[in-house]
Amino acid sequence: MKMRCFISLGIEDRLKQNIFEIQRKFKFPGVKLVDKNLLHITVKFLGSIDLREVNSIISYLDEIKQKAFKVHARSIGVFPSKNNIRVIWIGIYSETLIDLVKEIYSDLNWDFEFKPHITIARIKNTPQLNKKSILKNIEYLRNCSVGEFWIKDIKLLESKLTSAGPIYSVVYNKKLGK
Repeated sequence: MKMRCFISLGIEDRLKQNIFEIQRKFKFPGVKLVDKNLLHITVKFLGSIDLREVNSIISYLDEIKQKAFKVHARSIGVFPSKNNIRVIWIGIYSETLIDLVKEIYSDLNWDFEFKPHITIARIKNTPQLNKKSILKNIEYLRNCSVGEFWIKDIKLLESKLTSAGPIYSVVYNKKLGK
């Protein structure tokens, strides 16, 4: 049996409300806002993995000794470029986060490709897409500060894709020390 999984970090509810206020500025045709309850920081998308790999990742995560730490959410950006917007994100800033993720990637022999962010919207190129307004709002919010929050756990999530959007379920949740 295979599961579509990723490793993620949770976001405090109070910050989700701040993000929701920013998301409202991107309510345009062709823009799909990420549900407030699905907001997270992806550490690594694993794709479709079998039960042996799931258990291996759980064993690894269980051994992490990291204490809870603070990160700052600020700035708005896009992937892959302003000419071809597919994702709108909020940047996450923390040396502790970078160090932790580098350690995870190194320990699991993954190439380090990590841009700390929270995806807040996905873009579909449709004739109604108002790219000019989207870019104007991105520029306006470019240096915004969303707030600081604590990273208190690291999770292995399963993602099931449905026509209504993804459904995430927690496979494993590692609480970080205090």
